[in-house]
Amino acid sequence: MNPPDLIETVRRHMAFLNGRPGGARADLRGASLAHLPLRKLRLRTAVLAGADFTGASLAESDLSQADLFATVFDAADLTGANLAQADMRGARLREARLYRADLRAVDLRPGVLTYARGNLTVMERRAADLTGAKLGRARLDGADLEDADLTNAQIGGTTTATSDGGDAPSVANLSGANLTEVNLSGAKLKMANLAGADLTRADLSGADLTGANLRRAVLADANLTGTRLEGAIRLRPLDSVPKDLRTVVELHDRWIASRGQLGARADFSGRDLGRVDLSGVDLSGADFTGADLTGANLTNSLLSMANMYLAVFDRADLSAVDLSGADMRGAKLRQARLTGANLGPIELRGTDGNYTGRMWPANLGGADLSQADLTGADLRGAKLAETNLQGANLSEVHIHRGGLTDALGLSS
Repeated sequence: MNPPDLIETVRRHMAFLNGRPGGARADLRGASLAHLPLRKLRLRTAVLAGADFTGASLAESDLSQADLFATVFDAADLTGANLAQADMRGARLREARLYRADLRAVDLRPGVLTYARGNLTVMERRAADLTGAKLGRARLDGADLEDADLTNAQIGGTTTATSDGGDAPSVANLSGANLTEVNLSGAKLKMANLAGADLTRADLSGADLTGANLRRAVLADANLTGTRLEGAIRLRPLDSVPKDLRTVVELHDRWIASRGQLGARADFSGRDLGRVDLSGVDLSGADFTGADLTGANLTNSLLSMANMYLAVFDRADLSAVDLSGADMRGAKLRQARLTGANLGPIELRGTDGNYTGRMWPANLGGADLSQADLTGADLRGAKLAETNLQGANLSEVHIHRGGLTDALGLSS
């Protein structure tokens, strides 16, 4: 795109933002803007999907709320830029400079690209790529970097939690992210979601991970000198699991890590596991059909896609448990504690390990949760046909409108 056309597009966009006559939202999708001096560019809310800003100077620019889907910023200078609330799904920012950038509530999840290949329409899931990006002192409050690749990125001094006295911090989602050898020294990652992230050889010295979700995060050879981990959710070491269940759990852990190629799926069907302590254990996909776990401690454990059909969890503690996609039909959870539990859907993976885009809901059809404590639980998308919720505490529950229509025991 030649400079005069760009200047005119920006001029009309500014008029659009200010409500002046002759204004028009900038639409630069697919534009080639590589290596251009664009410092302090003002394109808030502009459409820039697929544009190429490779090597461009965008320091202190305002691209907040812009459509930056699959946009390329390789080696671009975004120092002090405002990218808050931008749609950056599938964007590429290899070696980009993002010092002091505002990335609050930015969407850097994978994007699904659709294009033609011969007579075929191809859909490609592309993760955001921040390999080698420099994010020192960037703001990531509420940013979603699920499955993003931040290999060798520098994030020292980055913050992900509000410090302005708000009611609650807005936390970053880095679940599944590749953070291999990332420099996170001094980063403020309080309450951040790092579940399943690869932090191999990462420098976390002096970082604040208070209350962070580190379930199944890989911390091999990571530098944890001075790292704050108070309240962080981590899976317990397998050698601390009750001895009579250790072998089953170890084989199950191997089964998960190998996607079913090694080890063996945990089968607790019909077993008496009353008052057992399986807190902080990954039992995703395990079989609990008809098992009795009355009074069991399962806090912070992973039970996504678990088969809990007709199982008994009366008075069990399932606080902060991940039950996404679990089959809980006919299960008994009377007086159980499910505060902060995740009972939402889970995205299925194919045999190649890649996500399919298909969501699988948790099914509580016919389950008995009478007198259960569901404070702050996530029930969005859960199947609740004839689920008994009589006397259950549903304070601060997250659920879609009408989601309780088919449940039983609720006063009208």
